[in-house]
Amino acid sequence: MPWKLILFLAALVVATVFIGVNLDNRCDVNLLVRTFKDVPVFVSLLFAYLAGALSVVPFFLKRDRRAPPRQLGEGVDRSAKKARGKGASRHGEPERYSSRDYSID
Repeated sequence: MPWKLILFLAALVVATVFIGVNLDNRCDVNLLVRTFKDVPVFVSLLFAYLAGALSVVPFFLKRDRRAPPRQLGEGVDRSAKKARGKGASRHGEPERYSSRDYSID
């Protein structure tokens, strides 16, 4: 069996047990405009879960405007590496420094 199916069934069993245990527990839900009396606890938690899931949907559907990541080796000019020869750096010939470049005066 696939692991996703097993985990889904386990979560379903836990949710069913939670609902069964809390059938008698009731609470009042205040929405600033209206108050609902004697609402089962699992119903209020179910609506809280749905509100959280719906609040994530815009971020899930947002398109990514960044450039796609480059593949390894893409954009590398392999002919330049062969033309450089031995001893040259990636950016061309190495710079030559003289003792004048390091004077402190």
